[in-house]
Amino acid sequence: SQTNAGLYNPVFYQWTGLGSLLVPTEYGLYLARALAATVTAVFLAWGLSLLWRKSRTPFPLLAASLFLTPMTLYVGMVLNPSAWEIATLFAATVSGFAVANDSGTPRWKEEHSLLLASSCVLVVTRGLSPLFLAATAVALLVVAGVGRIRVLVKDRRAWIVAAGIGATTAFSIGWVLVHGTNYVGVDKPASF
Repeated sequence: SQTNAGLYNPVFYQWTGLGSLLVPTEYGLYLARALAATVTAVFLAWGLSLLWRKSRTPFPLLAASLFLTPMTLYVGMVLNPSAWEIATLFAATVSGFAVANDSGTPRWKEEHSLLLASSCVLVVTRGLSPLFLAATAVALLVVAGVGRIRVLVKDRRAWIVAAGIGATTAFSIGWVLVHGTNYVGVDKPASF
């Protein structure tokens, strides 16, 4: 059958589609849901764990508990890329804040890995996800301030993270432009 989901970036559907390929019965749907929930759980747990370990006060964890509502967990258990988008944007925000405020030794840290992984998964989740990541990055840089931005510009780790995210974002935006992902409907208009 025709569906506008066929216009979306294929990463989510290739991963969750393994469930129906491995078990071509109705149980494959449950496996697909488990595969989707696994990615959501990994990024939520990693982001919360990093937040818990890096926070000096309980307020960031309290804010996370208000942000990550029960609906986040519900959406995380269905076949919908919204949960990936929520979980990875949360993880990218937490790790991005940690990277922007890092004043420690100049070595690769967990927050760099989480920022790279969560941002790359985020930008391939939906057509508007690169815009969400860009808005979050601008907000984090504003909060960090000019002094920290100068330090980040000279930091090789930041350039490695930015290069990985940039390459993945270029692929994602290319997919959107070629396939018309942000068009709402089943049949693409003649302009696509």
